[in-house]
Amino acid sequence: MNRPAEAERGASLALAGGLLALIGAELAFHLTVAWNLAADYYDATDYLINARFLAGNGSWFEGVRPPLVSLLDLPFFVGGAAQAWRGPHVLATVISYAALAASFALLARSLGTVRALAATALLAFSRLFVHYAPFVMADLLGTAAVAAALALHLASRERGGTLARLGVAVLTTLAVAARHPLAVLGPFLVGFEVFESLRARRVTAALRAPGFWAATVLPIPVFVVGMVAIFRWRLGWDVEHGLRALADVVTSQADKSGITTRVTESRLEYLEALVVSFRWPVVVLMGVGTFRAMVRGSVADRANALWFVANLALYSLVISRRESRYLLPAIPSAVSLAAVALSALEARLTPRPLAGGWRPRGVAALGLGLWVAAAAPLVPGVITEVSAFRDPVYTDPFAQRVAERAGALLRPPGRLLVVGDKYAVHPRDYRFTDGDEYYYFHHVAPRWFHYWLGSQVTPVSAPASVPEDRWLRFPRLLEWAAPGDVLVVLEPDTYQTRVQPAHKRPLTVARVWAGKADRDSEGRCDAYRGARAAVELCPSAGGLEVRVHSAAPVEIYAPEGQTFVSRGWFAPTPAGSSGGRGWEGAVPGSLMLASYDSAVAECPPTRALTPVASLADGSWPGPGVCPILGAP
Repeated sequence: MNRPAEAERGASLALAGGLLALIGAELAFHLTVAWNLAADYYDATDYLINARFLAGNGSWFEGVRPPLVSLLDLPFFVGGAAQAWRGPHVLATVISYAALAASFALLARSLGTVRALAATALLAFSRLFVHYAPFVMADLLGTAAVAAALALHLASRERGGTLARLGVAVLTTLAVAARHPLAVLGPFLVGFEVFESLRARRVTAALRAPGFWAATVLPIPVFVVGMVAIFRWRLGWDVEHGLRALADVVTSQADKSGITTRVTESRLEYLEALVVSFRWPVVVLMGVGTFRAMVRGSVADRANALWFVANLALYSLVISRRESRYLLPAIPSAVSLAAVALSALEARLTPRPLAGGWRPRGVAALGLGLWVAAAAPLVPGVITEVSAFRDPVYTDPFAQRVAERAGALLRPPGRLLVVGDKYAVHPRDYRFTDGDEYYYFHHVAPRWFHYWLGSQVTPVSAPASVPEDRWLRFPRLLEWAAPGDVLVVLEPDTYQTRVQPAHKRPLTVARVWAGKADRDSEGRCDAYRGARAAVELCPSAGGLEVRVHSAAPVEIYAPEGQTFVSRGWFAPTPAGSSGGRGWEGAVPGSLMLASYDSAVAECPPTRALTPVASLADGSWPGPGVCPILGAP
């Protein structure tokens, strides 16, 4: 009996069982997070709005987003549901672990079962995966489609078959429908087969198979036809209109991704992201594995190396707007390369089997030790990401609560007016890398209110000519807002980590009201007393003296013909003060007032509302400012 060989097999089985148990525990953790998650990314709101629209419940469709995530979430809105939250996030988590399963299938092509499982665990416990797994995003869905397509293509090279080619075509189409940049997958497969043909100095069987060309060329036309069909189904557009819309999507994506409009971001950003997510030892192994795969590796190794390098080149050289998550579809190939290097190191450090497969005791332990040593640096990152999900930004439904308050204030025919671009919320420690401004940032945008308040409420952006002056002080308010309108005051643009202020204004919702005060014909003081303000108009040597007592800033308008001419804003009367703010001068016989009632101001969960009398510029900060708690 070869007891050392049995011990080695036992160690392999124990390793596989332990890895499966760890991944199962991680899945349980992510499902819990998904069930209780309170924040998501800007993109997720679009996906959910589109899913609701495709289910026939919505009035807004964001055509720039690829459709697959929304199509998968569509069942949650069947039957007239206006919102869905837990279901889409649980589904997103399941899809993320399907990406792990697809990655295992790809890795097993060259590594064998146990080593492929170990490499899959490297992916599962990377910071990128631990962080993004529960969010309604397209990146891990695209990762699943790409990994499965590569694995099936490698299998079809060995066995051929129409069904395998059809599967590659379907998976490649799904990859494009998940993320538009994954349209490069089909051309990559053609390029890979050309490379293999040049390397072998003969045309590969794949290049001679019509099914291969159908699988690599048809996905993009099929995707286009599918999108045109969706546009016709839900928007009623004809083919020409649908094709023009798709052309606009391509133009918009090229601009936003920094292809046509270049953005100055570091070309080494993805190297930094890999180092932070996997640590230097694993990244070095990826580099060594890439070289070994190209020189001495199997066909599967070369496919993984070329796919990894192609993605690095695409996102580092062509696409100038970069986020760490964009690299996720290439991460399974990257960890396979680390595993190639580890396997080579293991083979060099351990003696070859003797006759009958006998190996000395301790060999299995040495091989296991190498894998454990490679994975050990990932542990602090896992702890960081797991701890991050305990931050209040992920457990306190702050933005949903503010949206519901805005809905409670809104009464027909009032409109929901949005001032500003977005409002950023983030955990206390919000830095992943210096280059990735978006990793921990979740933005409340106008479409967020559209989603939570239902399709009957469509936010209207305030005119660009009406910038925020100071807290709830907007010039000529009644020229662009009417009494009964509800204002949501966001921030001008805080999309990037590096511009986050130490003290930011609260997210504010307020309803506009207006009142009218007339001068008394007998020269006595007249007064207007509203719910939030009192105004006195008294005769004076200059014509008329105006005194304002208010708990909110008030703007005074002097009507001239049909145009309101703003005479200035009055800051709120200090608490406990009996005097008002005012001016003296010649004014018409009546005045219009504009202010706010039922104002609600709330800080994000990781910031605390701190009352202050005034800011450095002397302006009134409203109810206070929001300093970050425990800022990094």
